[in-house]
Amino acid sequence: MGKGKKHRLRSRTLRSYIISYTSVVLIALAMLSIMAAWQLAVRMRNETIRVTEARMYTIIEDLDSQFAEMRVTAVELASLEEFSLDYFQENKYREVELLERLKKYYSRNSISNYFFLKYMGYDNIFTSGGTTMPLQVHLRQYLNENDCEQAVALIGEMCTGPEKAFFLLKKEEAPALFIYPLEMYAMAGGGRGVLCMEVPESSLEKRMEKIAGRMEGDITLYYDGIRIYGEETSGGDFLERQSDDGRIRAVFYPAAESWFSWGNVFAVREWLVLLAIALALLCVAVLAAWRSYRPILEIVKKYELAAEDSMEWELDNIDMLIDGLLRKDEKNSRLLQEQYQALREQTIRLISRGGFTKGIQERLPMLNLHLDTASFCRIRCFLEIPEGTEEWKEPLRRDAEELSDDGVWLYPFWGESGLLNVLAAVSEEYQADEAVEALRALFEARGINARVGREEICHDLRLINSDERQLHSGREDREGNNSAATETDEREGREPGSCGGVQSGQEEEKRRILPGMQEGEKDAGLPPGKKKSTALRAVRYIEENCTKYDLSLDLVAQEFHITSTYLCRLIKQQTGESYKEYLTGLRVAAAKKMLQEENASVTDVCQRTGYTNVSHFIKVFQKAEGITPARYRDEFQKGTGLSGHSRI
Repeated sequence: MGKGKKHRLRSRTLRSYIISYTSVVLIALAMLSIMAAWQLAVRMRNETIRVTEARMYTIIEDLDSQFAEMRVTAVELASLEEFSLDYFQENKYREVELLERLKKYYSRNSISNYFFLKYMGYDNIFTSGGTTMPLQVHLRQYLNENDCEQAVALIGEMCTGPEKAFFLLKKEEAPALFIYPLEMYAMAGGGRGVLCMEVPESSLEKRMEKIAGRMEGDITLYYDGIRIYGEETSGGDFLERQSDDGRIRAVFYPAAESWFSWGNVFAVREWLVLLAIALALLCVAVLAAWRSYRPILEIVKKYELAAEDSMEWELDNIDMLIDGLLRKDEKNSRLLQEQYQALREQTIRLISRGGFTKGIQERLPMLNLHLDTASFCRIRCFLEIPEGTEEWKEPLRRDAEELSDDGVWLYPFWGESGLLNVLAAVSEEYQADEAVEALRALFEARGINARVGREEICHDLRLINSDERQLHSGREDREGNNSAATETDEREGREPGSCGGVQSGQEEEKRRILPGMQEGEKDAGLPPGKKKSTALRAVRYIEENCTKYDLSLDLVAQEFHITSTYLCRLIKQQTGESYKEYLTGLRVAAAKKMLQEENASVTDVCQRTGYTNVSHFIKVFQKAEGITPARYRDEFQKGTGLSGHSRI
């Protein structure tokens, strides 16, 4: 790439970064502005609620005092002799005098500027306006015929023998009638009659506006649970306050525009403008980011194409070698065999590093690689091979691969510093631990000191090397430790890189890759009596739970707080069989016993003995007994001897 082209690329990338970052900052500022507006509006709403509640409290206190004045008026009128029924009956001409005296109470109350007296036995009423008229004529001014008759009957009942000291009568579009029996309010004696005070809604509205000002919303007033002002409203936000005695209750429904909403912060047009600006900034940021990312993407694509070309070349080599073997070219047969073996080992290395692809999967049968199992793991073996015995490597690798069994496939390859790596493909997870035990037994038989351990099991070959980053970090830590060890050697007078530092690095590598190995060796050092007790308890536990489908080697090891590797060793010492062989023998024996029952189905026996796959159960049973479960059941029911078929 020329100097000018590099300069243009750097300039274009810099501009793209500046534009994208500026757009992101502007979007963040816009969001912060909206959040600030939200907080301001919320605070304004809280302040509005506080002021509204204070105004409602003022209204309730004022109404309470007004209703108290109405009760005082009732007490005064009931206690004065000139307003008593006896005084009125002594002289019929005292009607004019009574009306004149009632006028002085006119406009004394702010919410009730009209009231009237009604005596028992008289149809006429005496009003505060200085007039007299029949009660029905007065009530028909704001009540219909039916309501008027009910009101007249109620007032008449209150005149004769009142049971309550107060009664409230309120009809729609009519003033509230506060009825006070004179007999209940007289200081001494008292006449038989009632004082009715009218409280129209217009008077309540004027009084509330005078005391608390005009409120943006609807307010409803209740006295003793009866609505005396406003309309019944349900739903929405509202505020509620009541007097100390609970008789007066006010409910306020604020207007929609007086409360907070996004429409109060921004109008619809302003919202659209903000949204358009935010979208434009987002598009600019995405475009700038893409322009800065595009050169990097081109470089990545070039490397991917190069990697694909390399992979295709390797796959073509596999096809070419296999084609030569199929033609059985005698001249190059040995060379092809060596190349085939080298390519097979190279493929195993590639898969163990996480390079499993669809192209490799298609060629697995040609390479005689069985990787169609459910679980996979890598086993690492640190071997201490004496010097001058390098010729052991290839026979030892072949012997390790020959440990493969039904459902267990081992593919070893050599690494650095005497490290034998094994790619294990197993059907069941516990078989990985059995493979570790088998490798340890192989090395022991060859007289080789070895430390064997496996990595975590995975179920996807593409993820088998997912922990590589962690391994690299571990190496960096060890490099730091080695440098520290070097400094320590220099301080102590030893040469840097002496045997002590190397041994510590090797021990650290072994501890990192072989987790739990020290724990197994520690367990192996237990007293013989305790080891035998643990082995007996483990065998008894397996016998009692052998028919459970989830009985795994790790589960049993966790039950007895030991490692799975050490548990395999104990079971081998106690029974002479591996964990898999012992568990299979127990399950087959249980299956034989169940098959001897009447109407025993193979599927049912399979599930009851801990197997989840009927085909696998039939294969295991036939391998152990020489016949299928169905045939064993049929021959047993016929009474035919089965000793000739038994292999256990």
